[in-house]
Amino acid sequence: MVLQNIIGSLLNLVNNSNILGRVKAVFYKYLSDNYLYNIIDMPNSSDILFHYGEFLFSSIIYDYGLSVTTNLLNKYSLPFKTLEDSRKKYVATNINKSILLSLISGIFLKTIYSNPSLLKQNNDDISDYSKTIWKTTAVLYGSTDLVALIRDKTMSATTKTHHYAVLLSLLIVLASDFKRGSLAKAIVIYGGFSSLALMVNFYLGSRFLFKRNGTTIKYIKKFSFYSYLLACGLNWAWQGNYILHAYRGIFSNPMMLIKLALNITMLYSWIKDDTILMRHLSQ
Repeated sequence: MVLQNIIGSLLNLVNNSNILGRVKAVFYKYLSDNYLYNIIDMPNSSDILFHYGEFLFSSIIYDYGLSVTTNLLNKYSLPFKTLEDSRKKYVATNINKSILLSLISGIFLKTIYSNPSLLKQNNDDISDYSKTIWKTTAVLYGSTDLVALIRDKTMSATTKTHHYAVLLSLLIVLASDFKRGSLAKAIVIYGGFSSLALMVNFYLGSRFLFKRNGTTIKYIKKFSFYSYLLACGLNWAWQGNYILHAYRGIFSNPMMLIKLALNITMLYSWIKDDTILMRHLSQ
């Protein structure tokens, strides 16, 4: 009873004197002064819950869309009807992802066309609207990876690593304000350029719906390869330039080393997956 009274008195003291608020303020200042937040830029918690809800909702809608596509193909595509269930799931997933990527690529191109300075390495002049758009596109992109991990239990280790890296990147993007040469900005730009290669996913799914060596699928494959090559070339050039410019003074700031390591690890995962797929398309 005495112990409970002491604890109760201490809690009242803390609440009445706003000690927690002061401690929190000092703690945040310490983290900021020691550059720990620079790993993910400066957290902005005001809209994080909204985007988490947006992510959940978009994942549910995307998953439902897979069922709709599967039913439509079952009804109208004879080649699709003959496929085994796992192959049907693969076809529907890639076709649906290509549709979603077309939406993301449109948003990305419109945003960059309206404000080309967003591609600059250290641009602090980013409107709240642009931040919201970038986070929404990241949510849309990440929803495909979440659904893929849940639905497909047989994917390769490389592809799994790719999906997990995307989801980790999404968490970083949602906690970012995109100011300075930010890791989150590099992630969004990578996803934006990658979405331009939407025909790759369309090819991967539709190749089972056309005659194997037919003219149509050959043209789709060739167009997919060149669009992929262009998208990756632009992407890797921008990312390389970003790394050279964003990490200046790295030896005077240990936290920048962590940020650089995280950036390179993510890039390695995605580029490895991209090169494997590119070799397949070039054959």
